[in-house]
Amino acid sequence: MIKIKIFFAILILQLPVLAQQKVLLTDPEIQFSVTEDINQMYNFNFSRADSQFQILKKKYPKHPLPYFLLGYSQYWRILTNENFKGFDPLFHAYMDSVITFSDKLYDEDSKNYEAIFFLTAAHAFKGRRYSDLEKWVPATNSGRKALKYLNKSKEYNDFSPEFLFGEGLYNYFRQWIPENFKAFKPVMWFFAKGDKAKGIAQLKQCSENAFYTRVEAQHYLAKIYLFEETSYKEALPIAKYLHDLYPDNPVFHRLYARILFQMNDHYQAEKVSKTILNRVENKKYGYSVIDGRYSAFFIAWNQNARNKDTSKLYFEKSLKYCVEAEAQKMNYYHFALAELAKMANIAKDKKLAIYYYKIILDNADKKSNLYKEAKTYIKTNNE
Repeated sequence: MIKIKIFFAILILQLPVLAQQKVLLTDPEIQFSVTEDINQMYNFNFSRADSQFQILKKKYPKHPLPYFLLGYSQYWRILTNENFKGFDPLFHAYMDSVITFSDKLYDEDSKNYEAIFFLTAAHAFKGRRYSDLEKWVPATNSGRKALKYLNKSKEYNDFSPEFLFGEGLYNYFRQWIPENFKAFKPVMWFFAKGDKAKGIAQLKQCSENAFYTRVEAQHYLAKIYLFEETSYKEALPIAKYLHDLYPDNPVFHRLYARILFQMNDHYQAEKVSKTILNRVENKKYGYSVIDGRYSAFFIAWNQNARNKDTSKLYFEKSLKYCVEAEAQKMNYYHFALAELAKMANIAKDKKLAIYYYKIILDNADKKSNLYKEAKTYIKTNNE
């Protein structure tokens, strides 16, 4: 599943292709308008962004661009909680319209790279969404179509720093996948070789010089530094910049808090997390139980050495949000359970400790240290 998600991430958002062709986004007025609307979208002001995209659709009813932007706007809603399917019908409807109008352009001219871009992007977005939901047959079909058009557009990757976004992602993950997933190594022979260092350099250049893909490149760079390279000092300024620029974006907000936590800056992580949790509890648009499970855990962990009662309260909140998010297989859930079990043991409430450890046994990987800890405790203390 991870391999497929990364593959689709490589394919999506090849937006700069548009900027370099004699197409709609080369018009300075339209370009400025769309860029501002995309900024509004990133800051979760969807009503303002979508209203402008709708105006563009009325002006160009048979062009794929406005449908793509409207579909992309739906996709950013999806990113807040990938388990929620409420945005899917409209998302797929817009992307299907993109494909319909792009097919017409492509049928008229197979070298119309505007059409090739939209076909690549729409199929890749649809495939990525299917993979999120583990619908592997439609995900594979969409991925195959996206790759077909992506290969056709590669000869145009030298026009601008904008093109470095897709190329950078490909270079990085093409090398990363076989290094981390040996089972996929034979499959990767079918793809051109990659280069992680070159991929990061290309993403950096894109994030500094590109116009349309700047924010996307920054977002992916921060995630690569956090999750793959564990270069937290590299990730932090990017995440802080994105959060400062788009303070109402829960995806960037959550990313910023996670990097602070990983850097052991627990004071700042707790401060940021309290803001996130407040927004979750006050049902601010875009903030979900996903944000709640992270932020509550970060606060609990920071309080653990200072105030056990407060720590216990927030660990319990984290568990609550984990269950609501159906994230019982995730490590934060297991760590919260283990900490609560330890607190119960200190309070000489072995039954409660065993209760927490049994939940770990039901959900954690049998090879993990927490699973072994839970098994040992139950064996030792079960009367």
